[in-house]
Amino acid sequence: MKKHEFLDQLHKALSGLPPKEIDEQLIYYSEMIDDKMEEGISEEEAVAQIGPIEEIAAQFKTELPRKDTLKEAIFKNYSLPLWAIICLIIGIPVWGSLLIGAICVAAAILSTIFAGIIALWAVSVAIGGCAIGAVVLAVMQFIHGQAATAICLLGGALVCMGLTILLVLSSKAVTKCILWCIKRIISEIRNFIAKRRRS
Repeated sequence: MKKHEFLDQLHKALSGLPPKEIDEQLIYYSEMIDDKMEEGISEEEAVAQIGPIEEIAAQFKTELPRKDTLKEAIFKNYSLPLWAIICLIIGIPVWGSLLIGAICVAAAILSTIFAGIIALWAVSVAIGGCAIGAVVLAVMQFIHGQAATAICLLGGALVCMGLTILLVLSSKAVTKCILWCIKRIISEIRNFIAKRRRS
């Protein structure tokens, strides 16, 4: 098991406890793994030496004072005052419309991006098809004794093949870049939500 996997599973095992306590434990075990790795052992061996996550979580939960857990649960369940909840309910027509509008705009942007990618690939395939068609026509022209026409068609086929290669490479690069950007945005949103939940 890798270090980040161990810390993620430990965070899940400690869920329900005060965020401050969880963060302290994550930092403690992260530093422990780093210290063991500095001694010359691999990341997996360092994680294995620490012990089962369930035992660590169970031991920590028994050592943590019960009042802190209860206090955290109370504050977690009642984090918003009553007036804020009432304002949220009354404001549903306003913020609900804004939320739906934001979702629609995001969906439109994503649709446009993916439509652009599909169009780029479609153009690549179409030009590739033109290259194949030009080669077939050139062969037919040679058979019918039209050498000049056949040479022109072969020249066009070579140009189309070159364009196809360039378009395929550029389409691949653009697709990869856009997918990386989308994954990065999703990752940042997840991290933001996770930080908000911990705080």
